[in-house]
Amino acid sequence: YSEWAMGIGATARSWEGGTAWGQVSRRRVVPDSLGMGLYEESNLWAVTVGTRVDHRDDMWNPRQGWIGQASFELGRVEGVRSAAIRRLQSVNTQFFYAAGVRSVWAIAGQGMWVSQAGGVPDDVRIRVGGANSIRGYREEAFWATEAGWVSLEWRYLVGARSRLFGFVDAGVLQDLIGRVIPVGYGVGIVLQSQMGMIGFDVGWAREDGFGDGKVHVRLVNAF
Repeated sequence: YSEWAMGIGATARSWEGGTAWGQVSRRRVVPDSLGMGLYEESNLWAVTVGTRVDHRDDMWNPRQGWIGQASFELGRVEGVRSAAIRRLQSVNTQFFYAAGVRSVWAIAGQGMWVSQAGGVPDDVRIRVGGANSIRGYREEAFWATEAGWVSLEWRYLVGARSRLFGFVDAGVLQDLIGRVIPVGYGVGIVLQSQMGMIGFDVGWAREDGFGDGKVHVRLVNAF
């Protein structure tokens, strides 16, 4: 299927280290010839509100502090045969603790929930797995309606924006096949480059053998 979205919003700095935002958006999904029968053409109008608090001592390589974010989206989706109300909620936090001159413990947690009267279609399920969630699994390995996961990293800072790290990720998901508990672990490096910060992770799912590891690549930049 093809998908396009557009929206307009505003952000306000409401207190020290904190911001709040709101957005009105429209999203359209159109199935292609392969998706006919699997996906339904739909239009969504939604309102999203959220807040973010950032008390880290550094944006790129924090040694201490925390950051948290929460958002709520309420929308009306109109399909070919029916219309329904859709809700999407998200919350995530990260905490950082210095354990030496260059060593840092980073603990993160994220939860997401999506619901829709009559059932949640596949195109809006929460995609979990890969570089930005539970490493050691392929990208978007799980399609969930409820998802929560935590990450524990030990980091060794080698530069202002570079680090080595080891990690363990674990989650609890309500997937297409039922409730699953994925666990991944591995090592990685983040390097500063002219394009931004590039991250390379090598991870294994708990059921993997040594030769089954996944390589995750991330590019982080700011504009």
